[in-house]
Amino acid sequence: YVVSPVIGSTMEEAGEKVDRLVVLDCPAPLAPHEPDPPIHMLRWFLEDLNVGVPMQLLDLDSVSAKPVDEHLSFALQQLKSKGWSSEVTELDEIDAIFRVFKATVAATRRYKAEPIAGDILLLRARDGVVSEFRDHPYGERSDWGWRGLTTGRVDANVVDGSHYTILSQPGLNQVA
Repeated sequence: YVVSPVIGSTMEEAGEKVDRLVVLDCPAPLAPHEPDPPIHMLRWFLEDLNVGVPMQLLDLDSVSAKPVDEHLSFALQQLKSKGWSSEVTELDEIDAIFRVFKATVAATRRYKAEPIAGDILLLRARDGVVSEFRDHPYGERSDWGWRGLTTGRVDANVVDGSHYTILSQPGLNQVA
């Protein structure tokens, strides 16, 4: 989405007024900050695959001791050696996705959000918080920091499901 970053203006997308920004289970972006440690990126990515990666089977210390460009392949080798299998285990299949994931996270870390003039609806998952957001400084606030980025109203609602399932039933009906 693209919104007008000027306080006092209306949010606009392609010349049309946007009455409300809807945010799905994501805290407000923080000011630009340092890149995240590579091992954190790997952990978040494996969780975000949402294919049941048993994180307890991974020795992240031994993974982080490897060169960064080997983290993913070494982690997959570890998981396979401990009996874990999934349709999503071929390195060629997920390496490109991992590169996109890292670039997306890096871009969000460089982004400087400007306050908008418009209402925000935040839909937070009832079941847990993904590792990437667990230590967010506004994690305990119901608005997850969005109130500081609008001159409008912020409504924060809890939706059934997890970060990965809120767009499935029963959360989907609540989102709709």
